[in-house]
Amino acid sequence: MNMEKLIRLIATILVSLIDCGAYSQNCRIETLTNLLNEGRYFEAKDLYNEISDSVPLNIASYYKFRMAEGMNRKDIAVNELEKSLSSYPDLFGNETIDIYSLLFNTYRNLGKYEKVISFYKLAREHLKKNPYNLNKEELALRKKNLEEAFSYFKEVSSQPSIKIHRKTTNESINMEDSLMLGFKAKFNGVPQMTILDTGVDSYILMKKKTAKTIGIRLKNETKGTLNGVEMMGEENIVDSIEIGNITLYNIPVIIYDFDLTSCLSDSIRKDSSTMERFKIADKYLENPIIGLPSMLLIGKIEIDWENKNIFFPYKNSNILRKDNNLFVFNNMLYARLKINRIPFTGLLDSGSDDYINMDTIFYQKYQKEIPIDTTTVKEKLNIASVHGVQLDVKYMVVDNPIIEFSERTVRHTDKHNIQIYPMSLPYLVSDGVLGINFMKSIGRKMLLDFDNMRLETIE
Repeated sequence: MNMEKLIRLIATILVSLIDCGAYSQNCRIETLTNLLNEGRYFEAKDLYNEISDSVPLNIASYYKFRMAEGMNRKDIAVNELEKSLSSYPDLFGNETIDIYSLLFNTYRNLGKYEKVISFYKLAREHLKKNPYNLNKEELALRKKNLEEAFSYFKEVSSQPSIKIHRKTTNESINMEDSLMLGFKAKFNGVPQMTILDTGVDSYILMKKKTAKTIGIRLKNETKGTLNGVEMMGEENIVDSIEIGNITLYNIPVIIYDFDLTSCLSDSIRKDSSTMERFKIADKYLENPIIGLPSMLLIGKIEIDWENKNIFFPYKNSNILRKDNNLFVFNNMLYARLKINRIPFTGLLDSGSDDYINMDTIFYQKYQKEIPIDTTTVKEKLNIASVHGVQLDVKYMVVDNPIIEFSERTVRHTDKHNIQIYPMSLPYLVSDGVLGINFMKSIGRKMLLDFDNMRLETIE
């Protein structure tokens, strides 16, 4: 079962435990449960602080799991989920096996192999007993998935573990392409133009052609997902990646072979100007992409837009400790801001060259508070990304928006448009996307602080 289905399931199970008919407080607990399962980190946190004294212990434990997950404290998160499973063994019903799988996979990624083996045995025993009477076909599929996962675990556990080495200097690297956070890095000692992309949920994403260049031996292709989109590819390991004063070792890489232009119609192919834009986008994807999981390993990334430098600070920043304004949900990064004083949760995607894109669903909910610019003539959008392409997209532009982020108003210019269109995002959380031009707009120098889950303006 994928994560979205699991989240919806947990929501159904937990909500069913609450009688919302008698007291409004119980209705608020139901609302809290829904917010947790929808990944609405900040809204859930605000509501929990109001009603914490009346939250049942099982939901309080689940709340702690989601909060730790949001702060990228995976070890704390799985510990809380493990306690929930131990204290409330019937909480998840016939989907208990999915909780075992979640714990199995997370402990595997954390390198806690004794825990992995323990949960493999518990899951196998659970399926043997079949306490929730799964049908014959479902039971067989679950057993097959478990054995395949354990086989992959044995392969992973025999390989060197992920490591990071830091020089005790704060040397910078030159940003050769500020549009997409591009710079030179060395993969297995081979220099490559590289992109930092917070919107990619893999450690490293790389085309087959590039993998051959740096000496990764290719295995058989398998069907997988990339940011929620199914495509053919394979998993492998990059021995080393050198970036400034950082060297990452034994990093998982997804190798794929996908051509954006293959999705285009004949009419688009005949339009030379449109094809040129798609070719530019496809050219970017020829470069290795360092995704969010690798950045979480690095911890702190300082970007000087004006001087086009990137630093990986060795010591903690002197910035006073503040509440987080970022969170992680299902391996994706989100930020909270306000648009016309309305809370807005956006996928923070440095691989998007836009400012702010708003999903039509969010706009329809708050359209009275979000006036539209009706005077500017707008062309239709053609959108290209690793997810594929969207052609001739109709959109609207917010008129003179007020943007507030991290307790300050962001200076808005005419070139920074908030575009509204149906985004069809494969994520449950997002009200839209915050692109690299939003990140540039908050200051000349900024810090992505994944240790404290903050996007901070330095200058």
